[in-house]
Amino acid sequence: KRLGTDNRFTIHKMVPFGLQVIKFNQAQAPANDVNFRLAVQAALDMEEIMAISYADIYQMDPSWLYPGAAFHSTVGSDKYNKNDVKLAKELLAKSSYKGGKITFITDNLRPNVDTATLVQQKLKEIGVEVDISVADWPTVSKIGFTPTGWTFWTHGFGIEPYEGPGSVMAPWVNGLSQQAKDPEIDRIAAAFNAEMDEGKRKALFDAFQKHMYDAAVAMKAGNYGIFQASTAKLKNFKPYRIPRMWGVWLEP
Repeated sequence: KRLGTDNRFTIHKMVPFGLQVIKFNQAQAPANDVNFRLAVQAALDMEEIMAISYADIYQMDPSWLYPGAAFHSTVGSDKYNKNDVKLAKELLAKSSYKGGKITFITDNLRPNVDTATLVQQKLKEIGVEVDISVADWPTVSKIGFTPTGWTFWTHGFGIEPYEGPGSVMAPWVNGLSQQAKDPEIDRIAAAFNAEMDEGKRKALFDAFQKHMYDAAVAMKAGNYGIFQASTAKLKNFKPYRIPRMWGVWLEP
């Protein structure tokens, strides 16, 4: 904001840069219970999460691909950003969770800590106790790819949606990110990789996204961006995820 008031600089908004994902560890209770996961999904106010974690530079969007992508989908949007405490309590009552603290791991980047804190506060409203465990990225990522020591994990999911639907599905195949195999995801991903017809491939990605919401495999909070700053002398610059410096010039 300080640079934005200085006419020597130009501020560029690059949105989306990534999406904020909140993962469940399905290898352990209570996140191995679909009703618990659905309760959490129903409870969360995703817009509050994005507005605080990525103030001034976020998009609300249910798709696991970015706007403008050929397979961008709104399937499952009826379960996105519900902020429905009553429904969440009803689903939680059906689940195996009967109290006790569960662990939310996050690295020490401010937006990720903010996301974890907002989830913690919201889940307290429905009777779920969350402890937040903050560490450096190597430590957290090592824990997050093991089946013990965590229930929730949040971080950015950036390059995969740019690469396309195959890359978006890949982290969930064989239970890599959720720590428990999901036969439906494995089936859809295998069919997608074997299918040449674009219409059928689109339908398969829609089925993947529907399953992500119907089973609350993981949760997308929203898309976030970054600010890029340049000298005001730089002309014809267009922001991209990785800055592209061709076709630009400096003027006196």
